[in-house]
Amino acid sequence: MSIWDVLIPPNEEQKVKIRAALNENEDKLRINLKLLEEWIESQSYLPKNYDKRILSAYIRGSKHILEDAKKKIEKYFISKTLHPDLFNKRVLTVEEDLKALNFMYSVTMPEITQEGYRITILKIFNNDIETFDPLKVLRLAALTCELRCHEENFLAGEIIVLDCEFATAAIGAKMIASQLKKVIVLVQEAFPVLVKQVHLITDQMIFVNSANLLKQFMKEKIRNRFYVHKDKEDLKKFIDSKCLPKDFGGNQLSLRELNEKWKGILVGYQGLFENIDRVVLEGPVPKNDWSGSDDCCLEGSFRQLNFD
Repeated sequence: MSIWDVLIPPNEEQKVKIRAALNENEDKLRINLKLLEEWIESQSYLPKNYDKRILSAYIRGSKHILEDAKKKIEKYFISKTLHPDLFNKRVLTVEEDLKALNFMYSVTMPEITQEGYRITILKIFNNDIETFDPLKVLRLAALTCELRCHEENFLAGEIIVLDCEFATAAIGAKMIASQLKKVIVLVQEAFPVLVKQVHLITDQMIFVNSANLLKQFMKEKIRNRFYVHKDKEDLKKFIDSKCLPKDFGGNQLSLRELNEKWKGILVGYQGLFENIDRVVLEGPVPKNDWSGSDDCCLEGSFRQLNFD
């Protein structure tokens, strides 16, 4: 299966809005793609066997600010090499890197919003603390980000919904104690993701307090876009029901049905991820280009998220 067996591409009206949001036209995209590719070619330590489709993801995820695109894609390549626990040797079976889908739904919704935002919903449905494996969750998150960078990158932004309605405090504690911070830093610094809204559904203080801690590191404008809801009904104030699953009172398939579809999709990309695994640095990173921070190979530990 391809992601396009589930995802619906933007219509003509949405395309106009996306181009405006990204500050994009055909000439600018063509020129910036060429400049970014030439820059990577000129850096002796960066890999040359990467899939060229990710170039447009980084250009668009940086809103055509070329220097930002360079920094992000460099950190992506460095992160892949330094953090094999998250990126290397992906085995797309339910016993290995798709194991997380046995205890949580990880679903990117078919329909985009009228503004051109794609919605991803994460929901834990199995609270067995022995079954829950936070590293598998984080590897799945990295895997899905990489897949979409290669296959889908013409979007105005992302909406993330974290449904913790049935998650227990023990699950929350285990997740927080994992490498969650590492992945958050990677998303902000090394992936071309434009986060427009984050919605947390919970009535448990451990998740509310964790969200408040995270919000301390966000720019003021995203603090006004990070929403905590006690139930799913509130989401309809922000997201059209045609973009939401049945579970949320929407028009799309249920999370369970979509989760099964995404299992099939991810299995179908085993070959792509084998190729991605072969993309590694070709030499040492110049010290004047990278601080060498221990935290995700990024400068600083918890820099402000890119929410534009």
